[in-house]
Amino acid sequence: MTTQTTAAVDYSNLSKEELLAILCPPAPAVTERDVRLARGRYVMNEFIGDMMTMGEALRILVARADVAGQAVLTEDEEKKKKNDERIAWAMNVLDRFYDKLDAPVEEVDPWDAFAGHFDKYHKDGLHAMHGGDCTAFACTCERCFAEDMFDVPSTVTWRGKHAGHRLFGAYARAVEAEKAKAAAGSPTAPPA
Repeated sequence: MTTQTTAAVDYSNLSKEELLAILCPPAPAVTERDVRLARGRYVMNEFIGDMMTMGEALRILVARADVAGQAVLTEDEEKKKKNDERIAWAMNVLDRFYDKLDAPVEEVDPWDAFAGHFDKYHKDGLHAMHGGDCTAFACTCERCFAEDMFDVPSTVTWRGKHAGHRLFGAYARAVEAEKAKAAAGSPTAPPA
């Protein structure tokens, strides 16, 4: 049995612009319908998460309730504190939910009220540079998240997180080299 190994791509020979073109390819063309569908996906994901949070709190409250004079849930201090935090978080979610619904209709469409973070953070994500999980950083990549939300093909062209990390590292070094070169060409202190 033979195993094929893929040689690591050497990104050090590429210019900053070439590296940026790989990390931030042109955004796909999306229609207003695509934007509405992506916003709908985002709202449903958020809404489901919120409902799960409230459901968890409701289960805790029901388990704490006395049923025929018998306590159903026994909690030590640490568990009680964690459960109280979950309930408080659920109340926060519920308050936000009612705040959104109680907004005057002429100010906010109820559907759009739930998509505030989408409009603020994710709508322009298709134009962002890759940098996150796809490049082995411990955070969500805004570009990958947007591509998933818009249901468009991924623009990641490298093979795996390690290659993405090498690519991003090469880009960061190219940016730093450009800054160092610019700083070396400028006077460091004003003449006395």
